[in-house]
Amino acid sequence: MHSTIARGRITAIDTAAALAVPGVLTVLTHENAPPMKKPPKPTPLNLASLASGTRVNYLNTDEVFWNGQPIAVVVATRSKGAREAASLVRAEYAVAKSTVDFKAAQETPNPSRTA
Repeated sequence: MHSTIARGRITAIDTAAALAVPGVLTVLTHENAPPMKKPPKPTPLNLASLASGTRVNYLNTDEVFWNGQPIAVVVATRSKGAREAASLVRAEYAVAKSTVDFKAAQETPNPSRTA
């Protein structure tokens, strides 16, 4: 399941219908996902650490950063059941103003969003 808003917070997420699909083992959301390991600090001694990535643990926060951001992951025994279940997950949002103009955003940068 992916977000349908560009910016905001998830206020409610309903996975009951998805969990009822045969073969579905669980649905991971910000409410039950285990904490993700933070990426290593970049170092030339560990080339894997130089690959681009993100420090935002999407399934560990109710915050939505972009339209299409993963907000739920269905774990199932069959991919067909997982796809069906994902279509049944319902989310409600508190929509926030999104920045869509790079030039305007450049004038008021927020460095805390890059960490």
